[in-house]
Amino acid sequence: MWDAALRLGGNEPDSLERICAIEEKDYSISATAGLLKWEYGTDGKGFVLDGTRYSLWFDESGLRLSSGKSAQGVGAAVLSWADAAERIGQLLAQGAYVPQSVLDRAGEVERTELAERLLNLVGDFSDEARKAGYMPTVREMFDNRDGLTATIEQLANELTDNAFVQRLVDEMQTFFAALAKDPSLFRGKPTSLGEQAIALTGLLRQRISYPAPGPITAEPAPEQFITDDEIDKLMSEGSHPTIGKLHISRFFLAEHTKKERIEFLKKEYGTGGWCRAGFDETHSAGNGIEYMRSYTLGAPEAKVHLTWEQAEARIGELVRRERYLTDADMPHFDSIAFEKLLPHEMRFKEADLV
Repeated sequence: MWDAALRLGGNEPDSLERICAIEEKDYSISATAGLLKWEYGTDGKGFVLDGTRYSLWFDESGLRLSSGKSAQGVGAAVLSWADAAERIGQLLAQGAYVPQSVLDRAGEVERTELAERLLNLVGDFSDEARKAGYMPTVREMFDNRDGLTATIEQLANELTDNAFVQRLVDEMQTFFAALAKDPSLFRGKPTSLGEQAIALTGLLRQRISYPAPGPITAEPAPEQFITDDEIDKLMSEGSHPTIGKLHISRFFLAEHTKKERIEFLKKEYGTGGWCRAGFDETHSAGNGIEYMRSYTLGAPEAKVHLTWEQAEARIGELVRRERYLTDADMPHFDSIAFEKLLPHEMRFKEADLV
């Protein structure tokens, strides 16, 4: 059962390719476990095997697996990231993890994504960092780019040369040393820098050569579905990436009827959609909310549709169980901070909030 679950990878596109790229570098089990945890993030997925539905959930502690539509029950089996790292390595060595097409694309996917991140990195340099000339090799490509796609491809091709990669590593280390003294040199999110450094230095490691995949990797991917755990996570992200959930929480915690809450959600969500973590979401006043996820390896897309009545009930339950807002949301929940967060065009009339 665990082997079938591990062959699914995470939820982001090209997850299996990235996992193969991690495993073939022959890091220690603990290092590989940390990188897998990074790749999977906090999310879940469901799949059907021999007519039975199974739910997966992955977070800091590892992977949880249970039959049914949720993996959060007390009877769920748990696999640590270290055990997952070791088992995936064994499956690769047996030719029983992914088809050859995934192995063939692993390096290309890794280099292309890293090239894009490196270009974004120098794009987030402050004026002072640009004047100081940090990371000149990537900066020259960024400044002289003839279309972003072509520049990404050019840089990705250069990343096959170890001498070129070593030069970038040296330039990145110089920039990181300066950044430690002056954080204003970088305008982006510093949390992404460590991941980029690991990915870049990883290109210099000797890679494991795995045997040709066997018959099991040619089997059709299992039917998949969106689990209750995933729906709860998607719904708890609210109607807007930054402040929508605060707005919804405030309304649901006040005295309102079910009908009023439904009408509020229709107005709050409006008509539109988002792409997030391997999902596409669409919503409209007439049709409710639909989540869709597409899969690689030939598996069909999975969809789930919620009416506004179902959405109201689900959000209400999450609010009651104190699972709608996270600890990171709470500092913004007092009325003064909340109103400051709302852009003018998203503010409701006072009558809608009482």
